[in-house]
Amino acid sequence: MDSRQRELYRSAGEGDPEARAAELGARWRAGELTREEVELLDYLGEPVAELIDAPPDARRWPEELRELRTLSVTPASGRFRLERWPEACMRALWIATRVALAAVELGPEERAALTHVHALCEGGRRAEGADVEAQVRGIYEESGSLARRAIAALFTLLPVSLLRRHDPREGAAIALTGFEAALGAAGVEAVEGVVRRELIAWVLAGPASGRDGGGVSGST
Repeated sequence: MDSRQRELYRSAGEGDPEARAAELGARWRAGELTREEVELLDYLGEPVAELIDAPPDARRWPEELRELRTLSVTPASGRFRLERWPEACMRALWIATRVALAAVELGPEERAALTHVHALCEGGRRAEGADVEAQVRGIYEESGSLARRAIAALFTLLPVSLLRRHDPREGAAIALTGFEAALGAAGVEAVEGVVRRELIAWVLAGPASGRDGGGVSGST
């Protein structure tokens, strides 16, 4: 990654809109971004719509997140645009769950255990086996209401971390249901900006500069 790309990575989601549009346009014309990546950036609110003639009425991240706040069952396929990018969808839940777990009151041992389980959902350390689920369930049953909602999102993330390798689209569909619990614990405002910023940074990092292709979350 050259110095220009490093600066763009550091400033993801920030800066002057015109300067960012010019920079992203230059990367698009240079072939450094795929159409799929540009469509995802547009969905996340980056100034790239004119590069791909994106429809002005297309639903974007803030709007969908507010609808996900009310979602308690797996939606019909294709209801949410985010589902079009399975890896980004699952990564978004991983980020949202992390934010939710950080927002609730837990004892140090509980927090350490849940942090460990959350890490198991990342990359090559995917959570497997009944022991992990039993550990999370035990904390869930003893926790207060907000913590229970955050942990409920983690329960969704556990099977998603396994499905990602075998059936990413199914994993993405299940991941959508986890947002309701995460948002109930942390709130829309706390989740929206963090997910957007980290997904943009992930897209702009690109495979050549180390973007993880194997896990729910990639590196943090």
